[in-house]
Amino acid sequence: MAAEAVIPLDSNGLLIAFSILVILASIYYGQKNKWKASNYFVVIIPLILFIGIVFLAPLPNLSGEEFEGYDYEIRISARIKPWTYNVTEVIDKNTSAILPPTTEIGGHPVSIAETLSAKYGGDGGEIAYRNVTLVKGYVYKLVFEAIDTDHGLHINGLTDYKGNEIDANLPQHKPVVFYIDTNLVDVGAYKFFCNFFCGAGHGLMVSYVNVVPPASS
Repeated sequence: MAAEAVIPLDSNGLLIAFSILVILASIYYGQKNKWKASNYFVVIIPLILFIGIVFLAPLPNLSGEEFEGYDYEIRISARIKPWTYNVTEVIDKNTSAILPPTTEIGGHPVSIAETLSAKYGGDGGEIAYRNVTLVKGYVYKLVFEAIDTDHGLHINGLTDYKGNEIDANLPQHKPVVFYIDTNLVDVGAYKFFCNFFCGAGHGLMVSYVNVVPPASS
């Protein structure tokens, strides 16, 4: 039986709720005090501009630098429906072989599909996603690509091979690359998510990178 997703109330949701309250309060106060149209503009237009900057301004893109010292490439697609962040293929750098997401590295499958029964905005349906498993001792090239629209990406606590925080914009159909050296990070589950409002279902854009020891240890 599929689990039911609970959509988190994130910072974007709080910003939208606050903005709506400000607009409603301005209308109420304006009508009570017989504001002119210009008085409404003074309040509402700056608020609209602020929201536009928060939602539309691109986040830093850490991609662009090539690094050849990796072992495997993992391609991950970002899309609201019918999945969130989804591993599509694994590439062995040494052999150039294109492998399925269920390929085992160090005794662990890179990714196994899971399904959530999701409800948001009055809409229901199944959302598929694949957590990503990285095995200690390997260096990975993670390639994220937004499919349906622009998305954001933030991975809590996980850094790239240079120690940089992973926090970036994912422009639609433009792959963004990060290199992860598992020798430099701790074993654990690292949550990642879309960090700006991307549309209905934004709250479901969540998955995990699991860093684990080899199965034999």
